[in-house]
Amino acid sequence: PLSDIVRFLHMKQKGVQPTDEYIASFLKAKLEAHEKIQAERPHPPPIDCVVKLAREFLSRGVPMAIATSGLKELVVPHLQHGGVLDLVSPEHMVFASDVKQVAVSLGCGHACN
Repeated sequence: PLSDIVRFLHMKQKGVQPTDEYIASFLKAKLEAHEKIQAERPHPPPIDCVVKLAREFLSRGVPMAIATSGLKELVVPHLQHGGVLDLVSPEHMVFASDVKQVAVSLGCGHACN
């Protein structure tokens, strides 16, 4: 989850472990910053050919799922605005906060847990 990424990067850049309070405060500020930006910009438009393909597969009974590194609080409004939230049931959506463990890439082909 994002908290693990923040903890990893803080340790790498500052050399000390951040407190849980710091991480919570950082993530709250991140969400507030995104919400402010979203209020000033329109939602991204859906990609028409992808929506058409997804609707076609759904009509054939092919199950749909969404997996994103995005925050649920930010992604769901985009899906609603784009008129595509109905393509996937909530139990088939995975967001960054749903992941219990993350391997953080070091950019050199190795990962840290």
